[in-house]
Amino acid sequence: CSSDLIGIDTVNWNIPEGEEVDLVELEAYLKKEGASFTNVGFVHHETSTGMLNPVQAMAALARKYCPPTTTIIVDSISAFGGFDIDIPATCDVLLTSSNKCFHGVPGFGVVLVRRSTLARSKGNCRSYVLDLCFQGASMDKTGQFPFPPPVHTLMAFQEALKAFIQDGGVAGRQRRYKSYSKEVQKRMTALGFRLFLDPNATSFGHIVVAFNMPKHPNWNFKKFYGFLRTEGGCVIYPGKASNAETFRIGLIGDLQPADIDRILSCAERFVKDPANGITNLSAFGFHNSEMRWRKQVSKL
Repeated sequence: CSSDLIGIDTVNWNIPEGEEVDLVELEAYLKKEGASFTNVGFVHHETSTGMLNPVQAMAALARKYCPPTTTIIVDSISAFGGFDIDIPATCDVLLTSSNKCFHGVPGFGVVLVRRSTLARSKGNCRSYVLDLCFQGASMDKTGQFPFPPPVHTLMAFQEALKAFIQDGGVAGRQRRYKSYSKEVQKRMTALGFRLFLDPNATSFGHIVVAFNMPKHPNWNFKKFYGFLRTEGGCVIYPGKASNAETFRIGLIGDLQPADIDRILSCAERFVKDPANGITNLSAFGFHNSEMRWRKQVSKL
């Protein structure tokens, strides 16, 4: 855990990767251990698998069993702007970014934090540049960043927010992602690919669609990846699940229906080409998840 590198005492709550959070299990864990936690962190959406976690319900349990002073932190880097979340009722700190569901460009982070939480943390930061108390004081006093800001990414974010509103905000983005996701699921499974997550579960996020890697002896992911890139101008994610061989198709960004059709048409050409020898793609089964995935509950 990266927090160990800077001397922060951390404990992890482990559940199987690709499985939904069991709130009964989490409640039992927090009931037993939560009294000693000073900070608790949850991930809203996992881009490694496309899993959406019930952070509001999870945070409610943390509020119930942890001390009143416990800070609840939600990592919503890849979810904020694409999913509804009642921030004041859920957490003290929410982390997100200028890109992902806002369709801006990467370049700065966004931290939504209670002022009382910020004031309480003064003096804790181990970094001068990343000290949010210092950053916030500068904003309050001058309305400016204390250091030269990334002007180009801020301007891009301003334009991205305009597009976000024009798209219908969170509800509009959800409709877009779900529409694209349904098309990807339909056409990829028709080719023989198998989804890593259950598409009917409430935890299926629709902004990243993960597939199990086929076990077919002629399957060559590098060749598939290269074909999509050179023939369709599309770059997909190699799998980043810790225990399963997967690949993912991401659906955030300024993608249009023609873009979705292009990548799927390329996938269809590749699989149906007799020269690749995988027309019976599902005949040999798929790699699956057997190990465990870490979800961290931080004890700082």
